[in-house]
Amino acid sequence: MRLSLPRRRFLVMGAGALGSVLLAACAAPAPTATPVPAKPAAPAPAAPPPAAPAPKPEPTKPAAVAAPAPTKPAAPTNTAVPAPAPTKPAAAPAVAPTNTPRPSLTVQGKGKTDLLWQMSASDFWIAGTAKVLPDFADKNPNVGKVTLQPTPDDWINKLVASMVAGTAPDVFDMWGDIMPPFVERGQVVDVEPYVKRDMKPEDIKDFYDWQWRDFVMPWLNNIRFGMPRYVNIMFTWYRKDHFDEVGQKYPTLDWTHDDYANAARKLTKKEGSKTTRYGLLYPAWGWDRYWYKPVIWGGGTVDPKDNTRAIFGEEKALAAFEWTRKLMWDEQVMLQPLDIQRQSSVLHFPTGKFSMNEEGIYPFEMDNGIQGKFPWAYAHTPKGPTGQRKVLGTTDGYSMWKGSKNLDQAWDLVKWAVGPTNQLEVVVKAAGRVPIRHSILKLWEAEVVKARPALKDVNLKVAVEAMEMGYPSGREFFKDNVSAQQLIVPALEKMFVTGGTPTSYLKEVAEQVTKAQKTGSR
Repeated sequence: MRLSLPRRRFLVMGAGALGSVLLAACAAPAPTATPVPAKPAAPAPAAPPPAAPAPKPEPTKPAAVAAPAPTKPAAPTNTAVPAPAPTKPAAAPAVAPTNTPRPSLTVQGKGKTDLLWQMSASDFWIAGTAKVLPDFADKNPNVGKVTLQPTPDDWINKLVASMVAGTAPDVFDMWGDIMPPFVERGQVVDVEPYVKRDMKPEDIKDFYDWQWRDFVMPWLNNIRFGMPRYVNIMFTWYRKDHFDEVGQKYPTLDWTHDDYANAARKLTKKEGSKTTRYGLLYPAWGWDRYWYKPVIWGGGTVDPKDNTRAIFGEEKALAAFEWTRKLMWDEQVMLQPLDIQRQSSVLHFPTGKFSMNEEGIYPFEMDNGIQGKFPWAYAHTPKGPTGQRKVLGTTDGYSMWKGSKNLDQAWDLVKWAVGPTNQLEVVVKAAGRVPIRHSILKLWEAEVVKARPALKDVNLKVAVEAMEMGYPSGREFFKDNVSAQQLIVPALEKMFVTGGTPTSYLKEVAEQVTKAQKTGSR
């Protein structure tokens, strides 16, 4: 996950095209469970983290590592090409665009089986992986060269093309929202048989229940489409200096959405009719972000008993959408996305354009952008009118390409990546992200502050508390998620990007979604 906007642009424009291309180019029968692998294997690493591996020779690499390149949407075309490539939902680092491909890093093992791992990650994350990867090579002597390939611009298109050509990476980083078309067309491995073969129950308990559950697609034959990589959770970032300036108390665990709205009003600055500082930014137009406000209002987006029925047009859900619409357009205390040219909020938080931001948790990237220039912190996103708290918790993970000739070795790599060594040494220490294991989460705050002392007072403990409370989760899915997305995303754009559309419009859209579900091919 690098920049949030390109991912959202993919979610706006891409699923239908991606599904069409996979349907045409990678035709396959309905997904079925992968046969249980016959190869015997040792159990996955136990939960307690091991000591850091001993220093290894530096990995082979090209001269200089280029800056991460944000993905740009693909130009429209009449030919059958896949969707514009994203980076990651609600993502982070603020980087300058570049057309220079980032170089791959290579770690050489002792065996003969080479692996290609495509990583959607920052340069410091990939470099950190390369430094620790010799630990994997030592434990898997049958593996030869492991190449860490940064995702290029337009990477979803290129991934599909490589699958068609038979040259796709053995393992690739992904997140759940992009995966249904790949699963439907049989392009990824169901890892459940590997899990049952290699992982002990106590090891599985080290993962978060909600994230482990969300890597399974019940409507697609319960395929486990990958394994967790890290966790992103939506919190509220706030600028303490802005709060102090207007005499607003800092957010507490008891805050409601009424408190949230009142604080946004107090923090907003205007010159005449023009807002010069917004109290709040919440990306309600995002396909991966619109759904959880209706839930905490007592409604939802998908009927939990019937995943072909849209319920976001019902009264409680509409009240949640109206809360956002009113703050954004009527009161103009919530930032309108075009005011920052729909760029990443990480780029603009340091500018003072807004005081609060409902976004993911990227401590290192935040520290890079803010550089100690003002005090800030994370807070839990407030409870809804029902008293419930709910936000997006992501299914960022690893998938294995089903066409790989090295599936057993690819699984060994994934198993290592979800294990304690990679989670502690790379995900936490090198990248600063929230790990996928309870055992490593206990170490997370201390390790992040050790690496970046400026983060000592930003309330990093919210990540641990959120996992203990268990309120994050993956998004609600329709049976035919692609057809739903094609209808809902333009409606969200109309409501929260263009403006001038009443909330009642979503009743009509919900009816259209239900009709499409009932008459669809699935």
